[in-house]
Amino acid sequence: MSAKPPKPRPTRPRIRDSRRVSRYVDSRIQGGLIASILIFELLLIVIGMFLIQHDLHQVIEDQLFRIHPSAQEEIPILLYHLMGGLGVIVLANIALVIVIEWFWSCYIEQIVAPLRGLFDAVCLLDLRNRPEPAVAHEVLDRAGDWVQTERLRCVQLLQLTEELSPDMETHEAKKIIQEIRQCLPENPID
Repeated sequence: MSAKPPKPRPTRPRIRDSRRVSRYVDSRIQGGLIASILIFELLLIVIGMFLIQHDLHQVIEDQLFRIHPSAQEEIPILLYHLMGGLGVIVLANIALVIVIEWFWSCYIEQIVAPLRGLFDAVCLLDLRNRPEPAVAHEVLDRAGDWVQTERLRCVQLLQLTEELSPDMETHEAKKIIQEIRQCLPENPID
């Protein structure tokens, strides 16, 4: 006798699990920041080069018309002026990093504050509709969609439980209980 092949299990439709997607970059803002930084750096280099050229031109003028050379300085004149120009570039970059960090933290706070409010409301089982947040973002949209789905599920559960009554026929009660089971989440949170 040959063994029967195993009966295929019915497959459920695959639902995209958003928890497995980790995005650490906001592409809407990253492109603007990169372009801004490149433009800033180019301007900074051009301005720095003009300042260094002006300083070096002045040094050459001073050295050309000097009759007697002075005693050797601690730092050569050219290196001294180059270090001054590089110092300005470094300070400007530090200022840029501080401004970008401030801008980014303000942007993140605009997303996290409404999300925190939504989580606090869900913790209190408050699934009412909320006003639209000031910033449109995918995370806020997904959280709002989830709350809307849960609110509709709870309304449906409430309506089904109100239909149950003690004097109801058994087969009708079983049908409503089956519908209630279908409304419950598949993997309840412990």
